[in-house]
Amino acid sequence: MKNKLDHFLRVLGGCPKGPLKLYAPNIHWLAVELRRIRLERHMTIVDLAQASGVSKQAIGNFENGHCRMYADNIDRVLQALGYELDLHQLDAH
Repeated sequence: MKNKLDHFLRVLGGCPKGPLKLYAPNIHWLAVELRRIRLERHMTIVDLAQASGVSKQAIGNFENGHCRMYADNIDRVLQALGYELDLHQLDAH
């Protein structure tokens, strides 16, 4: 599943100046996937919040679809789960 997550993160596109909020059509998929990975690693939301430095409220709200999360927070959560956020601009062909 890591390849699918890596691909999803790559196709989000380039990062403009300032914080990037992810508004992808399948952002729900990312939230579900983060939760799946967290549970697979037997981590609670509190564990992940402590490991990532992102509040437990932000993680819980994102996983439950109540709000979106800034890319830098997603990056910190992913790193705490052993993943890397790779955003780059796609070639315009």
